[in-house]
Amino acid sequence: MKRVLLFLFVILLLFTSCEKACYPKHPKDLKPIDWENYNDVYTVYWNFSYPYSELNKIPLGEEIMICGWIYHPIHSEVSAKSFILLNDSTKIFSGHQNIQISVANYSGSSQLQRLFDTCDLTRKCFVKGKLDFSLIDAGICHNVYPEVVLLDTNKVYFE
Repeated sequence: MKRVLLFLFVILLLFTSCEKACYPKHPKDLKPIDWENYNDVYTVYWNFSYPYSELNKIPLGEEIMICGWIYHPIHSEVSAKSFILLNDSTKIFSGHQNIQISVANYSGSSQLQRLFDTCDLTRKCFVKGKLDFSLIDAGICHNVYPEVVLLDTNKVYFE
């Protein structure tokens, strides 16, 4: 009987601590999304990172503008089908944690590849696209994180 009670207690403890262990804790000083101007990766990431059960808080399909630095490892090329925007250019190769957002390219990948081939990828990248999400399934934790869908390669530029 003791084992059954202990087992039930452990299960209960797992579920009561799941929210603290699984779901992202949002910063307190978070700026709201600016729907008229470009937002940094940090702001977009934390405004739209939720447990899957709160997916309805993300205004899917809304046009959003985001800026950051393209992650481009030395050993590989940046893909024109999808790429990652980072919040902090100083942390790209330092091994420190860096907030990131995926950009899925649904427009012409050859056009975007030409842009990547001719631009300085170390400069800040500005993207205008549609807000979407990616699901991260980590065992009992199901979290959604923002993703930007690029529909027009003319909505990407570097500064």
